[in-house]
Amino acid sequence: MTGKIISQIIIRNKLFKAKDKVVVGVSGGPDSTALLVLLTESGLDLDCIAAYIDHGLRPGETEAEQQMVAGLALKTGARFCCRAVPARDYATAHGLSLEEAARILRYQALEAIRLEYDAALIAVAHTADDQVEEFLLRVVRGCGKKGLTGMRSRHGRIIRPLLELRKQTLLDFLGARGIPFCVDSSNLDRRFLRNRVRLDLLPTLEQQLNPSVRRTILQTMEILQGEEDLLTRLTEEALPLIENKGLDHLAIPIAPLRAIHPAIRRRIIERCCWTLDARPTFRQIDHILSLIDGEGPGREVHLGGGLRMRTTTDSLDFRYPMGRKAFRGSGMAAVKIDTLIPGPGVYPIAEIGAVLELSLEEIPSGRDDRLYADADRISFPLRLHSVVAGQRFRPSGRGGSRKVNRFLNDRGISSEMRHYYPVLMMQEQVVALPGVAVDESFRLDPDSRIVLAIAWRHPQAGDDPGDR
Repeated sequence: MTGKIISQIIIRNKLFKAKDKVVVGVSGGPDSTALLVLLTESGLDLDCIAAYIDHGLRPGETEAEQQMVAGLALKTGARFCCRAVPARDYATAHGLSLEEAARILRYQALEAIRLEYDAALIAVAHTADDQVEEFLLRVVRGCGKKGLTGMRSRHGRIIRPLLELRKQTLLDFLGARGIPFCVDSSNLDRRFLRNRVRLDLLPTLEQQLNPSVRRTILQTMEILQGEEDLLTRLTEEALPLIENKGLDHLAIPIAPLRAIHPAIRRRIIERCCWTLDARPTFRQIDHILSLIDGEGPGREVHLGGGLRMRTTTDSLDFRYPMGRKAFRGSGMAAVKIDTLIPGPGVYPIAEIGAVLELSLEEIPSGRDDRLYADADRISFPLRLHSVVAGQRFRPSGRGGSRKVNRFLNDRGISSEMRHYYPVLMMQEQVVALPGVAVDESFRLDPDSRIVLAIAWRHPQAGDDPGDR
């Protein structure tokens, strides 16, 4: 194999332009050694910077690797640079595995070098074998379809020219040319999950289940990539559903969201979170999806970093109610209601956009969505007041007293919604929870003649869940 083959791959995938300046990550191993040689021989007259990143994990091997990469750069006409990163300290400080910490710092260092040299791209030496290993790693760790499509030949400024080639092909190339390379001892360390996949899992699959499992996985990934591209396009077409309500505040109308396929729903919600710099888990998205089908307004999902998703009557509302900082609770300011009710009539409750309507009537022959209390036991003025912590009443027909907040909770009214359910009081005694229940002391009985009809309407609650 010569540089012409890699040149053909580069041209087909549109990875480079002639004379591009490229930072090439070279560890000294066979894959990255072959990459540097092939790029410098590609016929594209690339200006290559061979970058060696020392992760501080193998001090006994680092010097030899660095010298080998520097010598290779000299032979190929590439420039050489070296950077050291504290992978172990970074892993400890951020609670990461050494593998993940090294990966993050390696790409940060390569990007810093790219900026320093004003290079267009960063080339790394992932192969088809790495792609197979990554697929199995993601299956084991868990991910969505997008994760199973694997690495792309190009992702932003990162390019992977060798992604279609097998590692053995590169070894054969180096052997035929007599080009030396280093062997990373950590590649045999089974403490690393990737090594266990490469050294144990893949050989077992090949020997006991499918000798062509690598090709099968790559074919599957190709199919998934095509399907992922389609789903991405459909998602992009649905993105106008997301409404920008202001700084750090997005909303998705529920009705049109219900009309699209569940797979696109999930992606729309995920994209909304990404836009607000949140990375939701599978369970969080699943929880949000479950709320689309009618659990009612006022439900809330905590998405981390202070982001909350709250359902309203017609949308999923994403915002940072207390700013971009972690906190407990909903972040909603408590609403205080204290309204004098001198007699029957209609009383707008501006604090929550609700309306209380009281009327004296004869006992109705049928029931509607109002509550009914025995008017002979009630004397005005009454008072509509926010529930006080520990306040109790006796639900009609239930026997015994209950704490109001506990009773509302048992009726499925979340703590975030309870300011929509104040108490109607006669002096210190609860007459009713409008929209929910009448106190036992004021319930109708066979001797009741006139009723106080209590109607309660507010925009967030929808149909009242209480006794009728």
